[in-house]
Amino acid sequence: DIVLRKVIEDRSSILALKRRAASNGVDLMIAKSRQRQLKMDLSQLDREIEELVARAKTGIEEFNTACKEYISAFTLAFDDGDIQLQPRLPFPPSTQKLEAVVSKRKAIFIEIAQVDDRVKNLKFAELQNRVPKTVMKMNEQAFTQ
Repeated sequence: DIVLRKVIEDRSSILALKRRAASNGVDLMIAKSRQRQLKMDLSQLDREIEELVARAKTGIEEFNTACKEYISAFTLAFDDGDIQLQPRLPFPPSTQKLEAVVSKRKAIFIEIAQVDDRVKNLKFAELQNRVPKTVMKMNEQAFTQ
């Protein structure tokens, strides 16, 4: 009677571990899918950052050229004493879009770290919840006897 009770307890423990392992397996697949999606998003943002950096570089170079022209025109207008010839001061290029994309990238890095940690924990839980086949066979044989 005690042996039978122990076999039944072992069997229920094994079934609980199998259910938990199945649940963790689903969670692991979801986490890995999210991991892949985040990596694709990160590569997309990297391409977008490259494009925005190139635009910003071009804008800064144009701004520098416009500033040089402004300084030389201002100097000429000052030398001539004609304030009407004074040009308008150029505006610096905006980097708001670039800053927004960089902050998105930072947020994705944080999320990637969280998802990687979740995947690692789920893989560890999967290893711990795994029941060897020999143990399952021995328990089934004892249960049927």
